[in-house]
Amino acid sequence: MAEACAAIREVMPGLFLVTTDFTLDAPTVVESTSFPVASLSVALDGLGESLVPGLDTGFAPGGMGLAVGASRRPIRTRLASGRPVRVVDLAVVPAWFDGPGAADADETLDALREAIDRPTRLVRRPAARRLLDLAGSVLAPPAGGALGRLHAEARALDLLLELVAAMADLPGSGAVARTPGLRPRDRDRIEALLARIDADPGSAGSLARLAAESAVSVAKLKRDFRAVTGGCIGGYIASRRLILARDLLRDGLSVSEAAWRAGYDHPANFATAFRRRFGCTPSSLRSGAGSRGEA
Repeated sequence: MAEACAAIREVMPGLFLVTTDFTLDAPTVVESTSFPVASLSVALDGLGESLVPGLDTGFAPGGMGLAVGASRRPIRTRLASGRPVRVVDLAVVPAWFDGPGAADADETLDALREAIDRPTRLVRRPAARRLLDLAGSVLAPPAGGALGRLHAEARALDLLLELVAAMADLPGSGAVARTPGLRPRDRDRIEALLARIDADPGSAGSLARLAAESAVSVAKLKRDFRAVTGGCIGGYIASRRLILARDLLRDGLSVSEAAWRAGYDHPANFATAFRRRFGCTPSSLRSGAGSRGEA
């Protein structure tokens, strides 16, 4: 039902607008596979819950999501029933950079193209009012025909500008463009480390261990990680561990097992960190009483 009610429009070669506007009679799981793309998603209404541990594809009203990278991973999202699902997505695939739309590409667009070739990075946060208004105008276009086509192309380009601006908050993509002095091999080392942490944050180990495995000192690892992502490596690992634990709890694992799988040796420390991150206890989330946190 979801696929039948989603409209995909290629406004120019390699640049797509995807609009979703429907109401479900029963909870529905939507399955797909990620592919090389840069995408911006704006949720005006509806609730989606990610069913893949460590990969937050969920959404809530008033939220935006940014995904850039080449990773091919299965995606499973459960859509809630009883309320409209109204989401607007902009998707840019590599073919767009070979067309007339990027003929005069500058360094910013070069950074976006480079980011699509790297491991996928995800960002979720509340959407600005202007972005919600922009998405709303996509779902309520003027009459069809030539005017409708021009409206869709203009809104797609507006969303593309928002996507490029949001790259500044995306680990491993926009931050790379701000650190041109970082050597390619150092940047690639950090990108590989990010992919490893995302795949299994519970086994990341200590900074000393990660530095030894990367054949660099702890100081250099921390310095290069901040240069690429704009943040500290310890905070990144902690965040990915908590997101993994949250997904495992939603899948029905016990609090102690979720804590262990996420790399926590002491359940009490895990419970404290979890409550600070998501505003609820692990046990309340497992029982369905906890609030849903954003990644």
